Amino acid sequence: MTDLEKRSKYLRLVTNQLLPPYSALKIANYMGCVVYSTIYDEKDGKNIYGSIIILDYKPTIYINRKLKLKEINFTIAHELGILLTSEANELSEEFIDNKNLRNSILWNKREIVTSIFAINLLVPKNMLRRAIHSGAKTFKELSLLFNVPENIIEYQVNAI
Repeated sequence: MTDLEKRSKYLRLVTNQLLPPYSALKIANYMGCVVYSTIYDEKDGKNIYGSIIILDYKPTIYINRKLKLKEINFTIAHELGILLTSEANELSEEFIDNKNLRNSILWNKREIVTSIFAINLLVPKNMLRRAIHSGAKTFKELSLLFNVPENIIEYQVNAI
């Protein structure tokens, strides 16, 4: 089990989330984060999922109000990954998570690591295997069970 998988498992356990779907918001609250739903400006906002910054010594996550619930859950988990993999002084400036970055082949290492953390947090491999063995047959069914977008399920299925 990797360090990221261990951290993910710990956070699910301490927030008493033993079965899917797992709530990234519940974990963010446990970690002392403040989460806001916001509207980004029309020009650039449609491509922004969310962002994280430290304000008044509190991790503050902003989520694009126009996202679907599954995208919100994953984006909060992704922003938590940034928090857990950052040095304290790095979050004095806002990290913005946008569609162009997520769709880019040239994702930087931090974005890859934080997305893997978010995937492991919300779709643990052992629970995914259990769901598949229990009869969930499609990415759509699994997406509903774990409350994440289908492409996240596809990634994790390919990883097991």
